[in-house]
Amino acid sequence: MSRTHFTGLLGLVTLLLAQPPNDNCANATQLTIGNCLNNQTTQGATMQTGEPNPCIPALTGGCNNGHTVWYWFQAGPNDSVLRIILDVTDIYGCEGGMVVYGPFTSPPTCFTGFNTAWCQDYIFGASYGSTNSAYYLDLPVQPNRYYMVQVWGRH
Repeated sequence: MSRTHFTGLLGLVTLLLAQPPNDNCANATQLTIGNCLNNQTTQGATMQTGEPNPCIPALTGGCNNGHTVWYWFQAGPNDSVLRIILDVTDIYGCEGGMVVYGPFTSPPTCFTGFNTAWCQDYIFGASYGSTNSAYYLDLPVQPNRYYMVQVWGRH
Protein backbone atom coordinates (compact mmCIF):
# COMPACT_ATOMS: atom_id res chain seq x y z
CA MET A 1 0.00 0.00 0.00
CA SER A 2 1.42 3.35 -0.95
CA ARG A 3 1.71 6.15 1.56
CA THR A 4 -0.60 8.36 -0.49
CA HIS A 5 -3.34 5.72 -0.46
CA PHE A 6 -3.05 5.31 3.33
CA THR A 7 -3.37 9.05 3.87
CA GLY A 8 -6.57 9.04 1.83
CA LEU A 9 -8.06 6.32 4.03
CA LEU A 10 -7.10 8.19 7.16
CA GLY A 11 -8.85 11.31 5.85
CA LEU A 12 -12.03 9.33 5.21
CA VAL A 13 -12.04 7.87 8.73
CA THR A 14 -11.55 11.35 10.18
CA LEU A 15 -14.48 12.69 8.16
CA LEU A 16 -16.78 9.88 9.27
CA LEU A 17 -15.83 10.33 12.93
CA ALA A 18 -16.67 14.02 12.69
CA GLN A 19 -20.36 13.33 12.03
CA PRO A 20 -22.45 13.98 15.17
CA PRO A 21 -23.97 10.82 16.70
CA ASN A 22 -27.43 12.45 16.85
CA ASP A 23 -27.45 13.34 13.14
CA ASN A 24 -30.33 10.90 12.62
CA CYS A 25 -33.70 11.16 14.39
CA ALA A 26 -33.41 7.48 15.34
CA ASN A 27 -30.24 8.34 17.31
CA ALA A 28 -31.64 11.44 19.00
CA THR A 29 -29.85 12.49 22.18
CA GLN A 30 -32.01 12.52 25.31
CA LEU A 31 -32.44 15.85 27.07
CA THR A 32 -32.92 15.59 30.82
CA ILE A 33 -34.97 18.34 32.40
CA GLY A 34 -32.81 20.39 34.75
CA ASN A 35 -29.52 19.41 33.11
CA CYS A 36 -27.55 20.88 30.25
CA LEU A 37 -25.57 19.51 27.31
CA ASN A 38 -22.28 21.16 26.41
CA ASN A 39 -20.26 21.15 23.19
CA GLN A 40 -23.13 20.17 20.92
CA THR A 41 -22.73 20.92 17.22
CA THR A 42 -24.42 20.66 13.84
CA GLN A 43 -21.02 20.64 12.14
CA GLY A 44 -20.72 17.59 9.87
CA ALA A 45 -24.42 16.69 10.14
CA THR A 46 -26.31 15.55 7.05
CA MET A 47 -29.93 15.50 5.87
CA GLN A 48 -31.76 12.20 6.43
CA THR A 49 -34.35 10.73 4.06
CA GLY A 50 -37.81 12.05 4.95
CA GLU A 51 -36.44 14.60 7.44
CA PRO A 52 -38.63 17.72 7.78
CA ASN A 53 -37.10 20.88 6.34
CA PRO A 54 -36.62 23.28 9.28
CA CYS A 55 -35.59 26.29 7.20
CA ILE A 56 -37.55 29.47 6.76
CA PRO A 57 -35.52 31.21 4.02
CA ALA A 58 -37.45 34.51 4.23
CA LEU A 59 -36.13 35.04 7.75
CA THR A 60 -32.72 33.40 7.54
CA GLY A 61 -31.51 34.66 4.20
CA GLY A 62 -31.27 31.02 3.12
CA CYS A 63 -29.86 28.21 5.19
CA ASN A 64 -28.16 24.89 4.80
CA ASN A 65 -30.84 22.50 6.00
CA GLY A 66 -28.39 19.62 5.66
CA HIS A 67 -26.90 20.47 9.07
CA THR A 68 -29.58 19.11 11.44
CA VAL A 69 -29.28 17.18 14.69
CA TRP A 70 -31.94 15.64 16.93
CA TYR A 71 -32.87 15.51 20.63
CA TRP A 72 -35.85 14.19 22.61
CA PHE A 73 -37.30 14.64 26.06
CA GLN A 74 -40.29 13.66 28.14
CA ALA A 75 -42.14 16.33 30.09
CA GLY A 76 -42.59 15.64 33.79
CA PRO A 77 -45.94 14.76 35.40
CA ASN A 78 -46.47 18.35 36.61
CA ASP A 79 -44.86 20.28 33.73
CA SER A 80 -46.84 22.81 31.70
CA VAL A 81 -44.05 25.12 30.47
CA LEU A 82 -40.38 24.29 30.05
CA ARG A 83 -37.67 26.87 29.46
CA ILE A 84 -35.05 25.87 26.93
CA ILE A 85 -31.87 27.93 27.06
CA LEU A 86 -29.68 27.98 23.97
CA ASP A 87 -26.21 29.43 24.28
CA VAL A 88 -24.78 29.95 20.80
CA THR A 89 -21.02 30.13 20.48
CA ASP A 90 -19.78 33.47 19.21
CA ILE A 91 -18.61 32.49 15.74
CA TYR A 92 -19.20 34.88 12.88
CA GLY A 93 -21.72 33.49 10.42
CA CYS A 94 -22.98 30.79 12.81
CA GLU A 95 -26.74 30.81 12.29
CA GLY A 96 -29.38 28.26 13.11
CA GLY A 97 -32.81 27.51 14.48
CA MET A 98 -34.79 24.99 16.46
CA VAL A 99 -38.09 23.20 15.89
CA VAL A 100 -39.90 21.22 18.59
CA TYR A 101 -42.32 18.50 17.45
CA GLY A 102 -45.03 16.92 19.56
CA PRO A 103 -46.66 16.09 21.79
CA PHE A 104 -46.36 12.30 21.43
CA THR A 105 -47.81 9.69 23.80
CA SER A 106 -44.75 7.46 23.29
CA PRO A 107 -41.33 7.98 21.71
CA PRO A 108 -42.16 8.76 18.06
CA THR A 109 -41.21 6.88 14.93
CA CYS A 110 -39.00 9.26 12.99
CA PHE A 111 -40.85 11.71 10.78
CA THR A 112 -44.26 10.10 11.29
CA GLY A 113 -46.97 12.48 12.46
CA PHE A 114 -44.52 15.26 13.26
CA ASN A 115 -46.60 18.30 14.23
CA THR A 116 -44.72 21.47 15.10
CA ALA A 117 -45.26 22.43 18.73
CA TRP A 118 -42.86 25.39 18.67
CA CYS A 119 -40.35 27.00 16.36
CA GLN A 120 -37.40 29.35 16.88
CA ASP A 121 -36.61 30.03 13.27
CA TYR A 122 -33.59 32.27 13.65
CA ILE A 123 -30.70 31.95 16.08
CA PHE A 124 -27.61 34.02 15.41
CA GLY A 125 -24.32 33.23 17.16
CA ALA A 126 -22.23 36.20 16.14
CA SER A 127 -22.41 39.15 18.48
CA TYR A 128 -20.21 42.16 18.86
CA GLY A 129 -17.41 41.52 21.31
CA SER A 130 -16.51 38.15 22.76
CA THR A 131 -19.75 37.09 24.44
CA ASN A 132 -22.17 34.38 23.34
CA SER A 133 -25.78 34.84 22.28
CA ALA A 134 -28.25 33.27 24.71
CA TYR A 135 -31.86 32.50 23.80
CA TYR A 136 -34.51 31.74 26.40
CA LEU A 137 -37.39 29.78 24.90
CA ASP A 138 -40.53 29.04 26.92
CA LEU A 139 -42.20 25.93 25.49
CA PRO A 140 -45.78 24.97 26.49
CA VAL A 141 -45.85 21.20 27.12
CA GLN A 142 -48.33 18.53 28.17
CA PRO A 143 -47.42 16.46 31.25
CA ASN A 144 -45.68 13.12 30.57
CA ARG A 145 -45.68 13.66 26.78
CA TYR A 146 -42.67 13.15 24.53
CA TYR A 147 -41.15 15.83 22.30
CA MET A 148 -38.59 15.76 19.51
CA VAL A 149 -36.21 18.69 18.98
CA GLN A 150 -34.58 19.42 15.63
CA VAL A 151 -31.71 21.90 15.63
CA TRP A 152 -30.31 23.19 12.37
CA GLY A 153 -27.22 25.21 11.75
CA ARG A 154 -25.52 27.04 8.92
CA HIS A 155 -21.80 27.52 9.05
